Amino acid sequence: MPDAQKIQLTQFPFPSKSSGTPWGPRTEWPAHWIQAANPRSKSTVTAYRLDFTLEKTSEVEFHVTADQRYWLYLDDMRIGRGSERGTTREWYYESYRVRIPAGAHQLRAIVWHLCASPPWAQVSVEPGFLLAASTPFTEQFSTGIANWQAQELHNVQFLAPVKQVGRDIGCGERIHYTGMRWLDVFSKVHTEAWKSPHLRTAGNNGFLLATSPNDRILHPGRLPSMRAETIQTDCTVCIVDTQIQCINLAQNIKSEAAQWHALLNHSCDATGTCATHNAMGKALRPTSKEQVECGPHETLGNEAQIAVTPITIAPYSTRRILIDLNNYYCAYSQIATQGGAGSSITIGWAERLSTDPQQALAPEDRLQLEGHHFVGVTDRFTLNASDTSLLEPLWWQAGRFVQITISTAEEALTIKQVQFEHTGYPLKNESNFHSDAAWLNAQIPVAYRTLQACAQETYTDCPYWEQLQYIGDTRIQALITYLTDRDVRLIEKGIHSFALTMTGASPFPACSAPSSEIKIIAPFALWWIGMLRDYGRWHGDSAFIRKHLPTAWWIVDHFLLDRNESGLICSPQGWNYVDSTIFPGGEPKGAEPGGVSGILNWQLVLALNELAELSQWLEEPERAEYAKRLSRELATACEATFWNAEYGAIADDSSQSTYSEHSQALALLSGHLSETAHATVSRTLVVSKNLLRAGPYFTHYICEAYRQEAHAEALQARLQEWSKFIDAGFYTFPEEAIVGRSDCHAWSSHPLYHAYSSIAGIRPRGFGFDEVEIRPQLGSLRSLKLSVPWRDTFISLQIQTTNESSYSIEIQLPDTLRGVLLWHGEEKAITAGTTHLRLTTST
Repeated sequence: MPDAQKIQLTQFPFPSKSSGTPWGPRTEWPAHWIQAANPRSKSTVTAYRLDFTLEKTSEVEFHVTADQRYWLYLDDMRIGRGSERGTTREWYYESYRVRIPAGAHQLRAIVWHLCASPPWAQVSVEPGFLLAASTPFTEQFSTGIANWQAQELHNVQFLAPVKQVGRDIGCGERIHYTGMRWLDVFSKVHTEAWKSPHLRTAGNNGFLLATSPNDRILHPGRLPSMRAETIQTDCTVCIVDTQIQCINLAQNIKSEAAQWHALLNHSCDATGTCATHNAMGKALRPTSKEQVECGPHETLGNEAQIAVTPITIAPYSTRRILIDLNNYYCAYSQIATQGGAGSSITIGWAERLSTDPQQALAPEDRLQLEGHHFVGVTDRFTLNASDTSLLEPLWWQAGRFVQITISTAEEALTIKQVQFEHTGYPLKNESNFHSDAAWLNAQIPVAYRTLQACAQETYTDCPYWEQLQYIGDTRIQALITYLTDRDVRLIEKGIHSFALTMTGASPFPACSAPSSEIKIIAPFALWWIGMLRDYGRWHGDSAFIRKHLPTAWWIVDHFLLDRNESGLICSPQGWNYVDSTIFPGGEPKGAEPGGVSGILNWQLVLALNELAELSQWLEEPERAEYAKRLSRELATACEATFWNAEYGAIADDSSQSTYSEHSQALALLSGHLSETAHATVSRTLVVSKNLLRAGPYFTHYICEAYRQEAHAEALQARLQEWSKFIDAGFYTFPEEAIVGRSDCHAWSSHPLYHAYSSIAGIRPRGFGFDEVEIRPQLGSLRSLKLSVPWRDTFISLQIQTTNESSYSIEIQLPDTLRGVLLWHGEEKAITAGTTHLRLTTST
């Protein structure tokens, strides 16, 4: 084969819009799906190859997809991973434009299809692979035309995570691979087993009049390539030579730990500053700095400087290497080895250590290793030869702890390199924040890390567990993204993905998408309308809004079909989830199908308000007035049924048996409470100790109400509660509690949003963010300084107290931006450029 360096990817992959949709919107592709067999009842890994020769150096464009996932190689170089996660209605393909030198070459693909325990977020039809080459190379390269060969790999078994961590994890099976490199299957494994593949359906990127529900309608991928960055961080290593489960630091083999530490960790330059050291390292608690001073590296080995050299494990030996990455990562692992025929190597990942050896039970202190157990999701490799090997799991893992367990046979094994490749959506944090509150400054990078870990080919609720994109989580993730990044493609994909789930089986979009099953949370459908309104305000793009507005009307119309004689909606069929922290099964009183829930009714009031705003912006005044009227009518019915003047609060149910923060916050946010009720409920939300208290997820809406009502001290006190997670050793924010299921959960990242948008008070004023509203609510803060991206520039704000009640304020707006400063009830116009103000709390 030619030198791989001579193969050039001009773009990887190139933006999908650059070449348009191949072969017309209503035409079948010349390429067909192919498969080695038809194993519908079992998980498989299949290898595909095509030998070809080019008479001259050529630039070739490939469009590639698979059911479910693929790795694509050209000769010995991997040029792509895919396919981007989607649905049958939008099945995504990646495009690669490659400059290939003249001569003999081989296209290769590893394709896997998980059947027994597939990822919950993975839609699938049947195993298959499709590669189509654009003209003039269509016949030479395309599957179903060119002479592709295939074989199912029998040296791969599948491991169920439920057996590894004690519960169903939802991220799909892991593998037990017997062999050396994946590329070896193309030259060393069962060479006689290569067969012509089965021909399946043609590629199809149009809705061809009559289309099966199982037809994968092809669309160019919506997203850029995922991040692929080598993790360089100062990790902690512990090594023991037995298979006991409990971690005992006294048994640490310090000399070997030092060798592994040197192999795994980065090195610093002569100044002591490490440009790639993550700013959330263990020795330095989370900070917003981009670079930090690298102090003495934490290691359980000796302090001597040890050169990075390969590590050899003697024959008939066992080693368990526990690696604390001192941060939370989503990563592919790679282990390069030499020799060691017969050796077994496992690579497991965990979010935290466990108090139980058989199932993942969280400890109170995440920083404590001693006495705990590693319980994680694991891939296994068995080496069947003495050659150089590169061991790679097919899918990434997530967490903070990695455990590598090595058992050698009669031949010594040399570990030449261990590398972790950080993956995920290439978010770029372009914001910065600093205040005089150390607790708030510490929360910002932890919240952003949570967002980052939960952003992949879709937003996810949690990267370690089900990896599903839920509406409730996604709305919060999108809000944070607006404030930190200019890229809205992942947001647009999220909004669009939920709309695609409208199947007629339910009047509401699925609560999670993509997903292998359809699950309905009707209240989440209302948050989807809120997400559409957020997009309009923060980003604009009226064409995108118009495309999805009919779905929003469909949702509210179907809620309104179930109004009772009191004018209230009855709770629809499905799982009417609101908050699992305090409500059994997540459903408040009255949310059972056919019941009457105050929370769901107030949510609908909010959705109608948002529809009215969207319609007004799109210059549809009749629709806007209709939505406003329905909102007022429903709010009037809600107050008549749920308001308890004696108790001074809004009830959750029509019998007025339960009261929660949720009902108070939503009623306040509706803007339709009577003056007396509003004033009382606003006070009740802050002072009452008898309200059912919201968990981390729904606290976002509690904070929205605090911000609206100018309860600055209550807002900060609530956000300050997140500091307990940092004190307990978290590097991302969890699902609900310290002792809980998930250590990284997107919906808990909203303190970052509220720091910028509620405390500093930066929000769009109207739709399209053509004007800005700055409404600081400093509470106990005495100073803050921040900037957020706005189009191709920034909005900056700096506030400093000069005495007990006087403030110096500096606002910098881009040339084309205007806005207002709302300060203690007064409104002041601000213009482009730099504005200096000196104000008091009584101004």
